[in-house]
Amino acid sequence: MKFLECINLIARLISFTERPKDIASWFDEELEEKMRVRDYFYHKLYNLNASLESSDILSKFKQHKAEFQALKREKQKEYFKSKNIYDFKNNKLFWDFYSPFINIKSSKSNEFTPNTFFHDEREYDDPEEIGKVFNTFFTSLSSTSLSSDKDCDDYIDKTFAKLKREKKSN
Repeated sequence: MKFLECINLIARLISFTERPKDIASWFDEELEEKMRVRDYFYHKLYNLNASLESSDILSKFKQHKAEFQALKREKQKEYFKSKNIYDFKNNKLFWDFYSPFINIKSSKSNEFTPNTFFHDEREYDDPEEIGKVFNTFFTSLSSTSLSSDKDCDDYIDKTFAKLKREKKSN
């Protein structure tokens, strides 16, 4: 028994747990294979020092990257087409699920700001004034609908149910 205690002191038994893969539901074996091939050419390209071969490897990398992206987009579309409104309890849950998989422009980006803006036959060129005009316009919008929220919800549910039935019959 003392022999095993000595072994445990010198070389302890270490256990490892495999982390679960945090990948999207539409990733299957076909997509993983495309990703593996794309990554192979990526590493081959950036570990390569010879410039003569790099143009051929670069073109193969670009080709496999494009194939992977196209297949990923197609599988993503198929996955979301198979989902229906009852798969998510509310819009927030759907957005929490869906948003990590799409690229959206940040609302904080200032990549495009108009230099000049015309509204009510008046020209605005100061960014602060343009912002005020937009704010005034959008805060003045109102609905003239006589329908209640429940009527709107019922109409949306009926319309989507009808469209779903039509799609199934085709």
